[in-house]
Amino acid sequence: MTTRTAWRSVRPDFRSSHGYRWPFPGNDAEAPLPDGAEFTHGDPCPQFVGDGLCLAKTWRGAASGGIPAITCLLVTYDPADVLGEDVDKVRVSRCRVVDVFDAPALIRAGWCTGANLSGADLYGANLSGANLYGANLYGADLYGAHLYGADLYGADLYGADLSGADLYGADLSGANLYGADLSGANLYGAHLYGANLSGAHLYGANLYGAHLSGAITDRWTLWPDRFDPKTAGVQS
Repeated sequence: MTTRTAWRSVRPDFRSSHGYRWPFPGNDAEAPLPDGAEFTHGDPCPQFVGDGLCLAKTWRGAASGGIPAITCLLVTYDPADVLGEDVDKVRVSRCRVVDVFDAPALIRAGWCTGANLSGADLYGANLSGANLYGANLYGADLYGAHLYGADLYGADLYGADLSGADLYGADLSGANLYGADLSGANLYGAHLYGANLSGAHLYGANLYGAHLSGAITDRWTLWPDRFDPKTAGVQS
């Protein structure tokens, strides 16, 4: 039998949307189709509770379930059980759980250098010291993420949510932060050489000791009225 591989994020108790509890590795998962109902076909999203199991093909697909990609399941499925799919996710009637993995731990271990993580939900994830050099994090949810000392050199963070994130000493040199939300973020000592900060929201961000030489900025977002760069320790 030919099988394909996908994955999905779950809560620490292995539950997903609407309280469905996924089995442990080595067991099969079956969609809880209500009595008398039939599966719909074509659309990658369920039309009612129990109308298939949603699996991710991309980080954006994993984010559609509304659960941060922290605890994740590796699964396999038979193409004959596909009910609907698109480029980001696939909906199946059944699948097999192969393994469980900690997505942030894999990122910290260097598995995602230059990877496409666009649209990823990494809300509050521990990514301290992670090597995300050149990664595509377009529109990613990194709210409150721990990125202490992370390597984000040349990363694309266009429109990413980094509000409240800890970017202490992170290397964001040459990163694209256009329109990113950095409000309340800790950028103490961060390297932002040549970074694009146009349209970024930095209200309440800690920029003490940040290195901004060559950074592309606009005065309104970088220096709100109550912020004085002369007393903030910003290095240009």
